[in-house]
Amino acid sequence: MEKELLALYRQIDQAFNKVAVKFPQEFKCKIGCCDCCHAAFDVSLIEAVTIKKAFNTLGKKTKKYCIKRAKEASELWEQAIEKKVDLSRVRIPCPLLNRDNECILYKLRPVNCRSYGVPTEIHGKGHVCHLSGFVSGKSYPTIRLHIIQQLLLELSMNISKKNYFKRITIADAILKDLP
Repeated sequence: MEKELLALYRQIDQAFNKVAVKFPQEFKCKIGCCDCCHAAFDVSLIEAVTIKKAFNTLGKKTKKYCIKRAKEASELWEQAIEKKVDLSRVRIPCPLLNRDNECILYKLRPVNCRSYGVPTEIHGKGHVCHLSGFVSGKSYPTIRLHIIQQLLLELSMNISKKNYFKRITIADAILKDLP
């Protein structure tokens, strides 16, 4: 299944790069920007399992650092859920950010990370990074996340003995045992 996930990641990267090249004035992603790394989001089981597998290969010091950050992120997530806060407005630092705000597992970053920065759409509702120059109401090539989420669900169901619809935070992927 990991092979199919990596192929999907390549397709998303290609779509992302096409938009970036076609709309250079609107596209603002650059090395050093980590706004997307503070968005509150969850991932599919297949992505969580892939992250956990890669996480387990990291050095002891790096794992310890990420576990500490994952506990902090998990607490922030739980507080937001308890207070019924709109998660799109919550800022939770990703536990996989190093001290220089770089992703420790960049090559395996999930779909949400890969698509952040260019216009996306979920069931007819458009989204874009607030730091970008993409203008509301103007037409742009768009990554349709609900279609990708369906593919991720199918891949997740292929690795789970039961229908696994639950999504998982990066913190939980690091801290908990996965099905």
